[in-house]
Amino acid sequence: MSKGVEYLNGPFKRGLDILGAMALGGFGAPAAVIGAAVLKFDLGVPLKDIIYKQQRRGKGGEPFTIYKLMTMIPGEGPIETRGAYDSRAGKHALKIRAWGIDEIPQAWNILGGDLSLIGPRALLERDHDMLKQIDPALFKDWQEACDQVRGGVYAPSQNLRRAHPEHTNEMWAECMRLDITYVETATFGGDVDLMLSAPGAIARAVRAGRAATEQ
Repeated sequence: MSKGVEYLNGPFKRGLDILGAMALGGFGAPAAVIGAAVLKFDLGVPLKDIIYKQQRRGKGGEPFTIYKLMTMIPGEGPIETRGAYDSRAGKHALKIRAWGIDEIPQAWNILGGDLSLIGPRALLERDHDMLKQIDPALFKDWQEACDQVRGGVYAPSQNLRRAHPEHTNEMWAECMRLDITYVETATFGGDVDLMLSAPGAIARAVRAGRAATEQ
């Protein structure tokens, strides 16, 4: 077992996750409520459907239900069409996604032990199939690494995905490499650095989202 896996599955990391989830839920609740109200009118869906439930692959390959604010008109599509600026997303939903407000309900997933505050992105099973087609060998290493730990609300590859909303195969391959490296080498200091890098990445995503809506 690598030191990264030991840290990610250890009691110190779990304690940080619980504290982080309480802070995310407490301080983020007002933003989530406002975001839900905006999304209701933006997407034209009933308020009861604003909390979006979806099955994701978790630690050990076990499925779990993830909670998010709905930011797109209901519908399915391959992963490459579901980037940050998907045409099915409402105008204000783009900003809500860029700021990460849609992720706030995942505080419940953290408290329940399904997610960590920081970790590899927990994806849909069909997205796993897509990644396997991009690079089977890399995918095998990535899946083995990710299955050892909880997925994260904030992923090491988050900044890369925000910088490349077109979601190319090359981007996804690099995301897998970043996740593998994170699982093998994760430390508390590294997690702090990732969180400190988030505001700048979010600001860039907001600017990109504003430009996308003005086109």
